[in-house]
Amino acid sequence: MLTLLFLCSILPSALCCDWLTEYRDLRNTSMVLLQLMGGAFTDQESPVPFPYRLYEKVEKRKDESKLVFIRDSMKQIYDLYRHGNHSSTTWDPIRTTKFLESVNRQIKELSSCVSINKHTTSSQLSRYYKRLKNCTLSRTGGSAASWELLRKETKHHLDMLDLLGNSL
Repeated sequence: MLTLLFLCSILPSALCCDWLTEYRDLRNTSMVLLQLMGGAFTDQESPVPFPYRLYEKVEKRKDESKLVFIRDSMKQIYDLYRHGNHSSTTWDPIRTTKFLESVNRQIKELSSCVSINKHTTSSQLSRYYKRLKNCTLSRTGGSAASWELLRKETKHHLDMLDLLGNSL
């Protein structure tokens, strides 16, 4: 026990992060709930290109920057669903709520992993999610098809964030 305390005091906070120890379970819970809340994913293409370059840039950064990016991505995902009216969908409301709780738990745990100086990632991430929201939900008035497209894009992001988390 003393060894663990000593290691956590000298290692970067990213390596002693509780989120990392529970990452697999939390990630799997989010992915399963995302799938179950709405059934099969749409084949519709997103009007906003996926930010592969942004993920590639982050992949080359230090662990703490990766954690900040993962946390900020989860915040953006949470905000998309939390501030929206998904009444047009046929999603299971209990599973949708549990999905949001799972994402929110990860945000809280990730926030405890990063230093106060590393508040946000880049404005590129915010701009991407703003465009995604504007090109889907805002233009369609929150149609069921636009929510399904966002759910599909969320799955893509969670898959990419999983790869990023596995590199820590």
